[in-house]
Amino acid sequence: MSWVTVLVLLVALYGCTVYGYEYEGRFDSLNPPPGHLMPLGWHTHPIHVETRLHVPSPEEFYTRYASKSVPVVFKGAAVTFPAFQKWTDDYLRKYGDWKVIVEDGKKEDMSRPTYMMSLNTWLNGYIGNDTYLVQDIVPPNPMTKEIPIPRCLQCGGFQNNMETAIMWFSSGGTKSRFHSEQVDNFECMFSGWKEYILIDKVTGQTLFLNSKYDYSELDVDRVDMYKFPALQNITWHKLHVEPGDCFFIPYKWYHFANSSNTRNMAVSFWLTHQFRYTDDCQYPDKRKTTLFDVKTSNNEESSRVEVLELFFQDEKMSLETFRKFFALNDTTEENTELTLGRRGQITKTWLKDHKANALDKIFDQIDTNQDKLLSIDEVYEADLNLFIRLIGSLGDHYFKYETLEDGGGNGGGWNAGKDILSAKKLKYLRNEL
Repeated sequence: MSWVTVLVLLVALYGCTVYGYEYEGRFDSLNPPPGHLMPLGWHTHPIHVETRLHVPSPEEFYTRYASKSVPVVFKGAAVTFPAFQKWTDDYLRKYGDWKVIVEDGKKEDMSRPTYMMSLNTWLNGYIGNDTYLVQDIVPPNPMTKEIPIPRCLQCGGFQNNMETAIMWFSSGGTKSRFHSEQVDNFECMFSGWKEYILIDKVTGQTLFLNSKYDYSELDVDRVDMYKFPALQNITWHKLHVEPGDCFFIPYKWYHFANSSNTRNMAVSFWLTHQFRYTDDCQYPDKRKTTLFDVKTSNNEESSRVEVLELFFQDEKMSLETFRKFFALNDTTEENTELTLGRRGQITKTWLKDHKANALDKIFDQIDTNQDKLLSIDEVYEADLNLFIRLIGSLGDHYFKYETLEDGGGNGGGWNAGKDILSAKKLKYLRNEL
């Protein structure tokens, strides 16, 4: 028996390291999948994100990037910011009493603790430490006077949709999880560089919802392509930004970031995603030119955004389409009978009709011109609580059988409802709903 045959048998039976690749008891061939046990993104060549030398107008930014879910880099967009020019460690001590949140570890791990301390305390010890300052920076913090709003966000509706701004500050070498945000992210680098791997919203959602594995547990430094085989077929985008650059990551795009091993600082503007452009830039009093001028928006607006996504680039949504996403009629016969027993002798038909009527009533409340079609403007003008209840009841239904008028949508029901709605959106796109 040759030594090659012996080696193959040993790998097949017990698993071992062959040419640097760990098979962990699994054996397909001596050639592992592309990118196996390599950093995330090494499995194929990336699509490079568009880079521009000038920041566009709010209208062009909305039309070309925000509304079409397209990432972009703006070279040198922050070089004139006072924060970019002034924020050395010594200068920042003038704000030294500011309380900041510090994460334990530069490689993001949600299970690790966080600490609160003064900015001065942070500055005294952050160099060489395995910690990461991640802190909201919003009015009335005087530091916000030194952070201009990028030209493309000063009006057009963007200035009214800013949920928060966040400072990211470390001695370098940070790595994020593979994740997505429920907001549009416009970020500017003040010190050091960052590199991002991006996967578009629909591909990322399909990847997550169809997997039996938790992608939040993905080791971005050593990707197990046997555990996450779908990654082998994923097309990904790459962006690299230097000090003074700004970039845009559309909401719900999945991404992973790493940073230079030097002093690293950035500020993100997190905005509620918008589905219409507001033509207000001709009015000087509508513009917001510094972060200090901004009134942050309600992050519960994400409920409205989830409903606006159901238009799928159409101008109107019918009652029939609305029912496809929010009708509460998917319960099993057995569970329905148990629930009816607890609530008394209510017939199954009455319960189904009652919920359908409640759903139609909510549709009518949103449909102010009563044309049996919802418009984007009508959704924007409707009471936010309607959408919170809609999504919450979708989640609660599978456990509590609360109707829309019974007050469903509190607590964990909203999170469950959002996940259910995401799954329904993908089915709808595949004509399976």
